[in-house]
Amino acid sequence: MPKIFSDEEKQFHKNFLLDNGLRVIMENGYKHVTVDQLVQMIGASKGYFYLLFPSKEDFFLDALAWQMEKNYKQLEEAVKKGFSSAQIAELYKEIFKNRMHFANHEDAAYVQQKISDEQWNRFQEYQESFFLRTIKLLGRDTSQCDPKIVSNLSAIIFLLYNSRDKYLFAERIQETTDILLHTFHAYIFGEA
Repeated sequence: MPKIFSDEEKQFHKNFLLDNGLRVIMENGYKHVTVDQLVQMIGASKGYFYLLFPSKEDFFLDALAWQMEKNYKQLEEAVKKGFSSAQIAELYKEIFKNRMHFANHEDAAYVQQKISDEQWNRFQEYQESFFLRTIKLLGRDTSQCDPKIVSNLSAIIFLLYNSRDKYLFAERIQETTDILLHTFHAYIFGEA
């Protein structure tokens, strides 16, 4: 007989998977991580995974959103502590380089092909809302700082950090990323 999990256990398992599953996908590649491998992390069955998430793709998008919310909380704490624009730029750099888990370009494109337009639109709406909140948190005028542009810049930076694409010069990825981070920061804070 399958184990019955309480609502608290389900939430704990879901949070654990959101916290750790994306890291496993980033390390091994989306196509190389199975639902069975994910549920092994919590000692549950494949059917239990589908009780928590409608699909592996939904899990992937939920994990990205979960991670974004965790980073928002870090940014919120920095603002409460009175971080300067330069300190926030350093925090963003730290988040992009060391704290965020994201799939490479190939995996992101693969997931986008597998999901429905409705799923993608819902995720894009979430991203726009997330970056709108972020821009407001930073005290910026949203009429001068478009959340869709911030989202695009953010996605490009993440994809570059996790790039395994052969057409890029690997020895220049760090410098390229630093330039993009500078552009990202300048756009948000209106510093040309």
